[in-house]
Amino acid sequence: MAEAQKSRNAKNSAKVEGFLRESVEVAQARLETLEAEAQKLMHEVQTRFQKVSGKDWAEVRERLEHLREVGIERAEEWKDKAQEFRVDAAEKLENLQVSALRFLGVASREEVAELSREINKILKRLDDSRKRKAGKPTRKPVVGQA
Repeated sequence: MAEAQKSRNAKNSAKVEGFLRESVEVAQARLETLEAEAQKLMHEVQTRFQKVSGKDWAEVRERLEHLREVGIERAEEWKDKAQEFRVDAAEKLENLQVSALRFLGVASREEVAELSREINKILKRLDDSRKRKAGKPTRKPVVGQA
């Protein structure tokens, strides 16, 4: 039963981690798409401004580069926040699973390990006791005495 519970917990954790990983991957894909669109827009703006004015273009290009760098920094921050969220959510899920198991009265891993050690000690004592009994010679009744 403990193995089945452990298997279910592992499957649930894997599902949640998969869900969170998918969310992060979707967010990253959206950021990549936005960056590609920004690159296209920047190229288009650059082409238009070159036609209009060569002097002002340097200033506009500096501003656009600055905005691009800030955008990249923000994307990294959001990526880090998403990763932190995933880790926090996985920890909270694990804590909730432990609480639910405790509430249901299911033994923890530590309790099962302790019970297993105790059972092994008892089995060893039984084996030792059997060996001692098997090693003792049995007394034969003396003939003529009753």
